Amino acid sequence: SQAPPGQRPPSVATAHTMESAVLGMSVPFHIYLPPSYRDNEARRYPVIYWLHGTNGNSARGGAMIGGLFDRLMKAGRIPEAIVAFPDGLKTSMWVNSADGAVPMERFIMEEFVPMIDAQYRTIATPSGRLIEGGSMGGYGAGRLGLKYVDTFGAVSMLSPGPLQPVLDPENAPIVGRDHATRMINDVYGGDLDYFRAQSPWHLATTLNEEQRHGMRLRMIVGASDPVLPFNKQFSAHLDTLGVPHTLTVIPDVGHDPRAFFMALARSDVYVSFFAELAPVDTVSE
Repeated sequence: SQAPPGQRPPSVATAHTMESAVLGMSVPFHIYLPPSYRDNEARRYPVIYWLHGTNGNSARGGAMIGGLFDRLMKAGRIPEAIVAFPDGLKTSMWVNSADGAVPMERFIMEEFVPMIDAQYRTIATPSGRLIEGGSMGGYGAGRLGLKYVDTFGAVSMLSPGPLQPVLDPENAPIVGRDHATRMINDVYGGDLDYFRAQSPWHLATTLNEEQRHGMRLRMIVGASDPVLPFNKQFSAHLDTLGVPHTLTVIPDVGHDPRAFFMALARSDVYVSFFAELAPVDTVSE
């Protein structure tokens, strides 16, 4: 339906909450169910796990990205899939904080993914799970995807950061020095060794030969995005390690989510990555 002038259209992703024993709190999340989900209760679907960026939330991701996926699926440009939007509490970096106060990685892997498989008709295999995110969420998708290759079969990193091996607050092009300093202290306990241990840069070095070639990995970044040099550096690092991947640079786009996703919606490069998601499965009753 059309929204009144000046208002956003209603989200196609529905709002939910779950009780997290790991985080010790009620955590919001959003779910997008594909067009045919309610038509046949015997059908199972792959899941796209979508991680938001700094100061984002599941509601914003569900509205913007849920709408994008809805249009792409209804147009037949990508396979039908469930899209799950966990809430990363704005600045968690999708890691277990060094002080143990916000074990976000444990929440995702021990509670959120199992809950999605239990409550929805998923294809609960690596080939049926793709993890994607933007900015901080691109960093999170990269690190979780590289660390849990037996859970996620495909990793999509959009405008991801920080990807540098050492985080220097004086060279934090998106969040700036003050925010980067707070993040290092609040999330990583002021310990740059802990930052390195959590980083996609380091986690890529832990992959064995079978794991390197058993997953699909892609990065997409705007040509005017300040994180582009770090993405190129990370791509070269993956080449050195022999990790197959693609790096796509979108012309005339910076670190602007709305402009970036409008460009992605028109991009065959973006949608083609979803073609290898596990197909919709029909289970016997």
